[in-house]
Amino acid sequence: MALGLLTTRRDRTLKTLSLDAVIVEGYESSVTATDNPVEFGVEMTDHAIINPRVYRMEAAVTNTPLGSQAVTQLQNSASSLFTEASNDSRTRAEEAFYLLEEMRIARELITVKTGLADYPNMLLLSIKVNQDKTTSQVLFFEAVIREVFIPVSETSVITKDQVIGDTQAQ
Repeated sequence: MALGLLTTRRDRTLKTLSLDAVIVEGYESSVTATDNPVEFGVEMTDHAIINPRVYRMEAAVTNTPLGSQAVTQLQNSASSLFTEASNDSRTRAEEAFYLLEEMRIARELITVKTGLADYPNMLLLSIKVNQDKTTSQVLFFEAVIREVFIPVSETSVITKDQVIGDTQAQ
């Protein structure tokens, strides 16, 4: 049973960062009722405001991954044997930390893939990292990610004749 869960679970990612484990994930979706008076008998559109979704997670990225991440790490290690040595000696956990920081500082919208759904247009608001002597080979982090609404607008071209025609009708 446990092996089935490991091999069939849906991968969780933040942009391009694959996570080894998601310890806790939480999702908040809400609507705020307005104080505006609402007429009876008409379709209501201004009685409630949809708030951006908020996703919170506690996750881990290790220096010794399992599954497909382990295969990728082995492939990268093997290919590095045939290339020039680089000064980049970051561990996988360090790379994950720097990638999270880059996402936060760049303020770019990302897609979050979770066990329930994919959430596009999300912004990484905060990262909290704690390490001690027993967790130095793992990046345990908490992240708060919020949806960003992207408005859709249209542009219309109105001719002078259309404007004159509208004023003459009044």
